[in-house]
Amino acid sequence: MGALVKCFPISLNIFPRQYPRQELKGESVLPDYDQLDDESKALIVSLLPAVATEIAEVIGFGPALDLFNAFGGTEAYLYKSVPPLGCVGAIRFAELGAVIGEENVLRLGNTYNSEGGHIYIPRCQAAMNALKTRQIVAEFDELLKTRTVRDAANKLARRFRLSNRQIEKIVNGRKQCKPKGATP
Repeated sequence: MGALVKCFPISLNIFPRQYPRQELKGESVLPDYDQLDDESKALIVSLLPAVATEIAEVIGFGPALDLFNAFGGTEAYLYKSVPPLGCVGAIRFAELGAVIGEENVLRLGNTYNSEGGHIYIPRCQAAMNALKTRQIVAEFDELLKTRTVRDAANKLARRFRLSNRQIEKIVNGRKQCKPKGATP
């Protein structure tokens, strides 16, 4: 005889309109777009795919990078208005809104809804890796003022979730990616 399973009713109001921003965004190791120097901004823009550039033009580069970092590689259905609570779209709307703000989700919905509302959010891996490499090199140089090479590499390995050997390869090679078309 099978065991009885007690079911609990699910409230349709379990997904609030506003999640705390950090809950879904997580602890990002990448800096805010506004804190980047002009050279880093140019590097990122040059490495973005066309659809990513279009998204960034609609919502701004800062929120766009947050979007790519949190949801890159996924598809989303975008609405022109806030979807009713309880539907699957409301959950995704709240998740996206927690990262880039509800007004930016609606901007994307109004821009891309004529294309069926579905949008692929690119990973932008080349741009994210280039940005991460620049940040590792800069932080490594800063850490060397107060730490040994090994301590600095170990600290950055934990922070960026890489091995200390990967950190050493990055800083020894000074893998500073250059924008497309840049001269050596």
